Amino acid sequence: MVPFRQRRSRRLRGFTLLELMVVVVIVGVVAALAAPTIGNAMANRRTNELALDVVRIVRQGRSASVGQGRAYFLQIDPANEELALFRGTTNRCTPRAGWDAIVAPGCAGNARCTAYVDGPVVGESSYDFQVDGSDTPIDICFEPTGITRWSVSSSAFLATHPNGGVQVNVRRVVGGATAGVAKVVVIPFGADARVMR
Repeated sequence: MVPFRQRRSRRLRGFTLLELMVVVVIVGVVAALAAPTIGNAMANRRTNELALDVVRIVRQGRSASVGQGRAYFLQIDPANEELALFRGTTNRCTPRAGWDAIVAPGCAGNARCTAYVDGPVVGESSYDFQVDGSDTPIDICFEPTGITRWSVSSSAFLATHPNGGVQVNVRRVVGGATAGVAKVVVIPFGADARVMR
């Protein structure tokens, strides 16, 4: 029979320094292998969140227009990677001249600006908007009656679009090329915006 003291000392044994060092090395190797994958997943998640922000701001403009009885104006500016939503003073999108006075100063300090989305720059990645595959800015105006109007280059608002709506491509750009998963937000005129992929 083994004395009580010896039985107790065998149970209290711990790990050796060598065993702990092996575990630390294994954890370090696994973390080093997983780091690029985690970084890409975070960047793709940010692209997805930005696409959902575009959907949110479009839906906000459409529903606020109907709920408040005022026209709302969405300015999509791919050159500056930003979207800005402005509240009108009337229930009409036209004439265009009234909107030019509201949006000329931009969103900063503009009391009529109700929402703003900016494509951020994170490290070596920048987040980019394109409208129908180009960097041409577009203005979309929502009337309380449900009519959606659009304009390019500060021209008059038109009630019908040749494609029935626009697509906003949201992508992460690294070194001038698309990286990760690009998202497409469809803004159909007369229906809710949604992320296609």
